[in-house]
Parts: sequence; C-alpha cells; structure tokens
Amino acid sequence: MNRQVGGALLWVASCAALADVHYLNPWEGLRDYDKNPAFVGREPATVKQLKTLIGTTKPSSKPCAVGNVQVQKDWVLPLESNICQPGRFKELLSLVAKLAPDLRKNTTLQLNSLDDSGVPALIVGHYDIHQDPAVEAPGYPFLSLWRLRFTGDGYEAPHAGGFLNGTFHDSRPFGTDGKRRVVFVKHPSCVECEPNVYLSALDFDGRKEDVTAFEFTYATAHDGFGTTIEYALPGHGHSVDASVETRSVPASQQGPHLLQSFKMEEGQGQPDEWWAFTCVGYRCDYQMHTGEPPAEFLKLWNKAKKL
Repeated sequence: MNRQVGGALLWVASCAALADVHYLNPWEGLRDYDKNPAFVGREPATVKQLKTLIGTTKPSSKPCAVGNVQVQKDWVLPLESNICQPGRFKELLSLVAKLAPDLRKNTTLQLNSLDDSGVPALIVGHYDIHQDPAVEAPGYPFLSLWRLRFTGDGYEAPHAGGFLNGTFHDSRPFGTDGKRRVVFVKHPSCVECEPNVYLSALDFDGRKEDVTAFEFTYATAHDGFGTTIEYALPGHGHSVDASVETRSVPASQQGPHLLQSFKMEEGQGQPDEWWAFTCVGYRCDYQMHTGEPPAEFLKLWNKAKKL
C-alpha cells in the first residue's frame, strides 16, 4: 500500500530572503518500501526458524516496553510490544533483521490473530526518522507496518506506511467479513501544531501481495474518499470544537460498520452529529443525523464497541 499522507505539516524555514522560504514537507523523500522493499532475505532456514518461534510464543494480554526511538534531542519515542519475554523478543527481532537488515533498529513486534484460526500473525513495526532534505530541521518519526505471511518455505511481507508519529491502536473484526481482523493505526496530521488525530483501518489480507486500506468520506457531496477516520479534533479554530467518540459494529454484510458521535461544545451554535458508516468493499459512505439520534441508531450505538 502506498504510504499514507494524513495531513500537511508546514514549517517556514528561517532565511535571509523571502525567495528562500521553504515549506517543510516531511514526507518528501521518505523511503518508498513498495519500490525499495525492506524484506529481502529469503534463506529458507531463517524463514523456518522464525515461523517455528512465532508458533511457540505466547503474546501477553498487556503491552510492555521493549525499547525506545531517539527522534530528536528532547524527544524519545517508546516502543511497546505484546511479546514480553525479553529473550524471546530479542530472538524474534534478530531473525526478522536477518530477513530485513534495515529494520534492525527502531523496530518492534506484535503478535495478533488476523483471522478466525486463532493463529497469531507477526506484525513488524518500524520507525524511520525522516525530514525534508531541503530544510535544516529535526527529523520526524514515520511508522511502517509489515505483516509476515508464511507460504511453504517462503513468506510474503505486505507493507503499510508511513504514518507520521503513528502507533498501533487496535485490531478487531470490521466491515463485511467477520473472519478477518483489521488493524487500526492512530496518527496525527502534524507534530508542530494542534493536530487532527486520525485512525486508518488496514486489512493485511485484503489482497495477496498488498495491504488494503478502508476509505471514508465526510464530504457533503459524499465524494473525496480518503484512508482516514477522524478520531479527535483540535478545535481552537482549526476545526469544530467537539468531542468525538468512535465505535465499531460487529461485522455484517448490510452494515452499518462504524458509528461516530460529534458532541459540540457549548457556544458552537451547532447541533450534535451522529454518523453511521456502511462499507461496500473497502469504501465507507455515511448517513448523518443531527440533534437527537434516531432510536435505531441508539440501539446500534449501545451494542457497538468503542474503538
């Protein structure tokens, strides 16, 4: 999947002449893992050893700290995993690094069952520290994710990224297929401002060699679909002042599949909004109600699971 561009980060570089002003685009020049893959090792013994080790590793019910990423001088990003035996985590990471040498550092691992078999899948998370090469400024962390899928003596490693300051948020059944679990990534629109916070919903088994992202629209014309769910709004003139709550509905063919409430703060002069998204394939369109939601919406809302 092509990297996600979840918003525009603007920074005016100091300069002597107006013509030298450059607007920072931290995505500019970010590594394209679709064209320059990280997973290049194909040694069968390493693949077999990694597959065996995954099968004998029990994930923890709660995440634990497994390291950190030095982003800037005063910015350290913690790394978490649900593989909480230090020795086992180190073994798994060492084998991953044999297949993907560039992921030796700034990398974490998650074990999550992504289908109804209950067999855990290994998800590799890695942060690239990147900046616009045209600006002398500190770098920014971009999260990429790979899901390792073993095929006989080999493997596939579909990729999704890069998510600016992204974090693994959750995985659960979503959409029309209750047999597969979707991975949700949380990421802000920027780091030097009051950001919108987004979720992206990723199906790592949507296509054989690629990741499929669900697309959503909030547009009045029901167009302009993008791969982000509005999860938190900054207000203060950057957006409406509203608290947002997001819930997923159990997977079904008919939907809805995602519900949201936007409760306006006092003084907004706008009624509360209630959104119900129904996904056809991977494209999710909405029905929106203002004021008090209808009884059918509330019935679904009370059965839905907070995301």
